[in-house]
Amino acid sequence: KPTSIRSHLAEWLPMGLQSSKLQLIFSTNEHGRTLERFYSHCDSSKHTILLLEVLQTGATIGMYASQPWHVNSRIYGDGTCFLFRAKPDPTSFK
Repeated sequence: KPTSIRSHLAEWLPMGLQSSKLQLIFSTNEHGRTLERFYSHCDSSKHTILLLEVLQTGATIGMYASQPWHVNSRIYGDGTCFLFRAKPDPTSFK
């Protein structure tokens, strides 16, 4: 992940996570492209960052989730969760 994205994330993440080491736990290139595979890799991880490349646009968007991912018909999370655009023009939507 580019250093510029990481520096913006450091500004946007909750204070206690701003200097945390990031670890890749899921990649569609490595693990497949199903929600079942996504959940199986992310369901035990708190504080996850999801990055999505918007094909044919050059944009990268994402979200920060404060709780483990799980199948649920209701909204879950807390006030620290947020969406962001990493490129172009990095900004968070809190």
